Amino acid sequence: MIEGNPEFISCRFQCLPSEFRVEQDGSVTINSYINNLNPIWHRDMYKCIAKIFKYFVPMFESLFRTMDPMFKYIDIRNCTKGYEPSRHSDYGGMESDTQVIRPVYVPTLPEHFEPKYESAKPVSLRGRNLQVIVKLTNIQLTPSKPKYDKGNWHIEGPINESIAAIGLYYYDVENITTPKLDYRAAVDFYYQRASDMYWKDVYDIDQESPQSQYIGSLEVPNGRCVVYPNRYQHKEQSFELADPTQPGHCKILTFFVVNPTCRIVSTAHVAPQQSQWYNSSLDKTPIPPELWNDATQYIQGVQSPTEAKHYRDELTSDRIQIIKAYNEYRYEQV
Repeated sequence: MIEGNPEFISCRFQCLPSEFRVEQDGSVTINSYINNLNPIWHRDMYKCIAKIFKYFVPMFESLFRTMDPMFKYIDIRNCTKGYEPSRHSDYGGMESDTQVIRPVYVPTLPEHFEPKYESAKPVSLRGRNLQVIVKLTNIQLTPSKPKYDKGNWHIEGPINESIAAIGLYYYDVENITTPKLDYRAAVDFYYQRASDMYWKDVYDIDQESPQSQYIGSLEVPNGRCVVYPNRYQHKEQSFELADPTQPGHCKILTFFVVNPTCRIVSTAHVAPQQSQWYNSSLDKTPIPPELWNDATQYIQGVQSPTEAKHYRDELTSDRIQIIKAYNEYRYEQV
């Protein structure tokens, strides 16, 4: 994740995560409400979401292990054969340009390799409290609207949401071509600026390209679960009806996992904002129904559907600006 730049921080908006408790046996309990999903009216759905997240826990544990900085580097001091740098005199008769355009030699890998360095330590989420933003997506296609347009490159959320990893579950895909996700990673061009051949041979990019490397695509058919770190940008490829005479849909359950090492404001700290939730409670009071709406106006933080839509539109505009800043600063800078 990118840190420090104020352009990546939203000063007005933050999605509210819910508090998920992962027990030692791997079972999951949701201890605070999921925003816009009433825990009383949708009690069975809460149980279903918790059960699904249980199966994501081992995948997130493996993912967080690979995000350990130790996992990325080999300590050359543990190699069996030392590295002897070339003497300055070896380049004495070379022009400076000649030094940087020498072909890159890629050694042949042995069939078997015994690592001499310590691997990253296992990560366990058991017995921990996680903050998770839950999102349900329902994409409907019809013969009159048979195609879903591809998305834009983005990472999830501003810095203040601290989203470290994403889990996707394509739980209901029917009568559409197989959805695909594209991924790319940021690349630093700050070193060896002159050696364009190095970047072309190793990363298949040149210095005139944006500072990102396409790392592949992934098919997500019905029933597939996917996890990936939020340092990768992704976008959805377009898909369409498999049978253009019949409707189709794509339904996705998404878990945005907040960095386990930090805490942000969650639904454990913010009361529900839906007036309908309070109206059901007022049913047990002597207040007549015709006064319920008037009563909820005095509850701090409650929003009407019209207000909620207004703030949603403003949040969308805010996110577009943050994504633009991410791309200009990190992923598409030339």
